[in-house]
Amino acid sequence: MRYIGIDPGERRLGVAVSDPEGRMAMPAEVIEESDPNAQVGAILAAARRHGAEAIVLGMPYTLRGEMGPAAQRVQAQVERLRQKTDIPVHTCDERFSSGIAQSVLRQAEAGHETRKRNVDKLAASIMLQSFLDRRAADGCSQT
Repeated sequence: MRYIGIDPGERRLGVAVSDPEGRMAMPAEVIEESDPNAQVGAILAAARRHGAEAIVLGMPYTLRGEMGPAAQRVQAQVERLRQKTDIPVHTCDERFSSGIAQSVLRQAEAGHETRKRNVDKLAASIMLQSFLDRRAADGCSQT
């Protein structure tokens, strides 16, 4: 099953896609969009474009694992997506994916502009790979 992973932000969406067997995540693209309703449409269009059979949104819990304002915004997006598509929509804890992505890009000695262009899709790939690795575990919701 091919999955699409979304690292949601207020202005950008990082997008990653799995291989057809759902084993490996790869960075795909960054979507520049700030309107929450337009983001939902952009996620669905990306899912179609990449042939995704399921959508995984990164859930930005607080460091204490609680639903802060950012996670509440993502939860609202999850609900809007589920109303607009029959494609399964999952969530996965993505608290550290952006930090890890920044670190990887710094270690690769990527310049500022390269980091800025790639951090969101790399964070989406890290989150999606975590989901793929732990599908059967409690760390990622299956509903």
